[in-house]
Amino acid sequence: MNVYSLRTPAGVQRIIQAALNRADEGEATDFSTTEDAQIVLDELWKVLDSPALPNAVSGGSQFFIYRNKLRKLSLKMAVKHDILPTALILRGVQLIDNTQHGTGGFADVYCGIYGGFKVALKRLRVYVASSDKQKQALKKAFYRESILWKNLVHDHIVPFLGVSEDVFDGTICMVLPWQESGSLRHYLDKMRDGMSDEEFVLAVDKWLYQTALGLEYLHDEGIVHGDLHAGNILVDEDNNACLTDFGMSLITEATAYNYASIHGGGALRWQAPELIDPDEFGLESSRPTPQSDIFSFACTAIELYSGKPPCPELTDRQVTNRYIKGKRPPRSSLPNGGDMSDAIWSLLEACWAHNRADRLSSREVVIRLGTLVRGVPPMVQLVEKMAAVAVQDAKHKAATSQDPEPPAAASSAPPSTDDDDMPPWMAEDPYLDIDPEVLKPIFEPLKDLKDQESFSDDDLKKIMAMVFEVIHIISSLWRNLEDDKFHDAVTDATVQSILVKVSVFIIERMADDSDNVGADSSSLLDRALVLPGEGDVETRIIVLLMMGEKCKNTMYWVAVDDGFRCLCGEDHLVPLKEVKEAVDEMHSEPEKAAVFRDAWTLGVTVLVHLKRMHLLKKQIRDYWGVPKTDSSRRVMLEYIKQAAQITLDILRLPDTFPQSIMTTLFDNPNSDKESYEKFKTEFLHPIIRVLSTWIELSDRVVTAE
Repeated sequence: MNVYSLRTPAGVQRIIQAALNRADEGEATDFSTTEDAQIVLDELWKVLDSPALPNAVSGGSQFFIYRNKLRKLSLKMAVKHDILPTALILRGVQLIDNTQHGTGGFADVYCGIYGGFKVALKRLRVYVASSDKQKQALKKAFYRESILWKNLVHDHIVPFLGVSEDVFDGTICMVLPWQESGSLRHYLDKMRDGMSDEEFVLAVDKWLYQTALGLEYLHDEGIVHGDLHAGNILVDEDNNACLTDFGMSLITEATAYNYASIHGGGALRWQAPELIDPDEFGLESSRPTPQSDIFSFACTAIELYSGKPPCPELTDRQVTNRYIKGKRPPRSSLPNGGDMSDAIWSLLEACWAHNRADRLSSREVVIRLGTLVRGVPPMVQLVEKMAAVAVQDAKHKAATSQDPEPPAAASSAPPSTDDDDMPPWMAEDPYLDIDPEVLKPIFEPLKDLKDQESFSDDDLKKIMAMVFEVIHIISSLWRNLEDDKFHDAVTDATVQSILVKVSVFIIERMADDSDNVGADSSSLLDRALVLPGEGDVETRIIVLLMMGEKCKNTMYWVAVDDGFRCLCGEDHLVPLKEVKEAVDEMHSEPEKAAVFRDAWTLGVTVLVHLKRMHLLKKQIRDYWGVPKTDSSRRVMLEYIKQAAQITLDILRLPDTFPQSIMTTLFDNPNSDKESYEKFKTEFLHPIIRVLSTWIELSDRVVTAE
């Protein structure tokens, strides 16, 4: 490696890109010296740790994937070269005194000062007691977890400030914000007395929901907590729950450290049965997984409600034996004798299912709690109710397919965005045979909601199911028109010709997949409505129609001496004389000219709506893998509202048909205008009212936030 190449920004950039390419191919990047590796790692860290750059929400899935590639490369470099990013090593951290303020499974907690603020110092006790070989393995695991933790930004994740190597002799420590209220376990002990059951449930359910949000974020980031219980949930200055000490099971794993014995045996009472006895479940490893985190979440809920560890009357061995046999802790009672609600108990039963594949995901836990817990922001509740439809679709799809493979242990890789991980309406668009008798049942359930000013959960499910189906159908319709897949299914020669020209028009005039264009319907419409060629509007329409009969390959043409010639390269010509005769005829029949102009505008308007929905679906697909936060939920709600608005724009088209189109359609003996008006009144208008009401309610919810 050229040493000078690491001394220029362009050189470092080339090396980083080469390292990313090698990582994609499964190869490691070698550096001639540790100093070289440190230079590259520090540059990577500038990107990962910069607050000015987009996060996963604002940057979208592409930045999210890129950031994860950088993070994985940083992890490999840190572990291989035994280094940390320079910015992660904190200088000037001071120990206030030698008083321990807490003892965990692998660390002791002390109070310190950094940058004028009070901080918690977690000294790795296991490091001091380890052999040199174990220390090296522990240090690598510690570096890995430090880099992972420092990159996490979420309201319900304790921030990781950095690492200090000079506060304690012979060991390293983590530096975290000091949380005066301590862990949720001890905080709740002090609060239980004097609270009514109603106040107690309100507080505990809020903390459970916040814990689930933090857990969902970790899982979206590809990180398993591995040691979830109330002692690892801290309470911040705003009385909110924040997860801490996630991934530390890997640190204890690095030294074969007997974590359960130091933890007073308590960790076993929160462990999933497949971790206690992997052989019993046909597994080769006791490594924690997202599913084991969900089991621990249910046990944590029992701890919070009861104020005691799960099954406190039993020994650790009795508890683990019960778990392996499929038995679970009993339903908790409230401080003043009340019972845990049926809804929460049902949730816990779904979280600690014996087969880990049957447990809820952290996403599903958030959705269910978001609709149950009082005090959850209305915007979040609305999004979670909508998301429930998507998750139910995905579970139904999985249930009706072949048995899935058991979930693998989590890693730091970004979440998958394959179609198999998405609900059916998010899948790639297949060939679509649009039959009105198939489409009608999609909208039919909404008719009964037309007079309602608010909606129940069941109503919301009906609305969202319709919107999701419409997204899929319209996007599919666009793709099929673009690829001319309807051509073989149509026998009428005129219709075939029209479909071919529609496909050509889409490719030549609407192929820009810019999200800005897709969201801005007026600019897209203005651009698409511009007729190709030269001359007045009537001339362009006539040439377009005539050229459509001669050339199937393009809609672009130019005026020449003897007429108008296409630009496909095959010299298709529309004679000037024929064009003039047709234009004169059109001018002599103003009504006919109006029909052509209005039909062109209406047709292009419909295509614009189809394209907007297609682009919107692409945005949702791209956004699917982004970690779920309040910000990302707000973005997703906006996407769903846009889809509903596009649906409204399409449904309202029949009410905006110009007179020329209405006359053409119904000014003949065979037309049935009465049935058409009845269809609008009894079918379209009720659905329009429901969607309009839902959009207004959504706007009010977001505004109230």
